[in-house]
Amino acid sequence: MPRTTASCSPSSLHGRQRCDGLAAVTRIRHVLEPLRKRGDFGPASTRSALTHLGYATAKVRSYQDGPAGVGFLTDASPMCPEGTMSSRTTEADAFGGYPDHFGCDQPQRRALSTGGVLRGSACR
Repeated sequence: MPRTTASCSPSSLHGRQRCDGLAAVTRIRHVLEPLRKRGDFGPASTRSALTHLGYATAKVRSYQDGPAGVGFLTDASPMCPEGTMSSRTTEADAFGGYPDHFGCDQPQRRALSTGGVLRGSACR
């Protein structure tokens, strides 16, 4: 039966990085709130707002999340701010990446097999 490995879970931020993550989340919510209030849920607008905070354009990913929503992930390694914005709320959080690779992208699941027998799953 497939299983989830611990390396598939994002790492928490601790100490100074946690404080930095909380500050980043506050700045992100502040810059996205005007977009939410005017109903601008375009990925390009979200990406632009986040790059104006100083995040590199190549490190900001935003995507449409339904007709009135947008999601985002910013690779500011070792911190990874992410969240969603909809007509009702702006949610943001920050985590410390994944323990099995550098960066903020979620690892892809792959099946592990030995001799054609499924032994579980791992992130990659």
